[in-house]
Amino acid sequence: MTGYREIADELRSAISRGDYPVDSTLPRQADLAEHYGTTVKTVRAAISVLAAEGMVTPVRRRGTVVTSSRPRAYVDPAEGIAEPADRLAARIAAALTLYEQEKRDGVTGSVTGEGAYS
Repeated sequence: MTGYREIADELRSAISRGDYPVDSTLPRQADLAEHYGTTVKTVRAAISVLAAEGMVTPVRRRGTVVTSSRPRAYVDPAEGIAEPADRLAARIAAALTLYEQEKRDGVTGSVTGEGAYS
C-alpha cells in the first residue's frame, strides 16, 4: 500500500512535468486509489498536501483542478504550511550569516538564544 507522501510526490512530479497541465483535473480520487493500491482517504491526504502547496484546488462537482505547476510553499505533512519556501530560505541565510559573523567576532548567542544576548 502506498502512503500519502509518496502519492503526493508522484502527483507533484506529474504536474510539474505537464502530465496534468494547469486548469486540467486530476483523475477521480477513487481511480487514483485503485491505481496506487490504497484507500480514498490516503489519496485525499495526498491531495490535501498538494492543495496546501497551492498546486491543486478541489472543486465540488468538477474534481481536483490543477492551479499551478510549482509548489508555492514548503509543507510539512504533519504540521501543514510552515512558510513560503523563499522566505524560509532567506531567514535561514540571514541566520547563518549572523552566526558566522558572531563566530568571527567572538560573540555568541543571538541566533541560538544563549550567551551574550540572552
